[in-house]
Amino acid sequence: MSSSQPNDRYDLRNGGSDTDEIFGTETGRTVSVGGKARAKLKFDEADVLAGMLNSRNQEPDEETLH
Repeated sequence: MSSSQPNDRYDLRNGGSDTDEIFGTETGRTVSVGGKARAKLKFDEADVLAGMLNSRNQEPDEETLH
């Protein structure tokens, strides 16, 4: 389970086969960073990246936001 907060813009959902993906809570779309969809990630990797996105230390690709 992720450590998401009520105002987080990004969260995790099960991607199947013991993997997770990061999605935008406003759009429901899988987040893309650097042209790569952030899906099929190990939980720890997905949780850290979602935390970075929520803290605004990293920005997703523009198409993820709309």
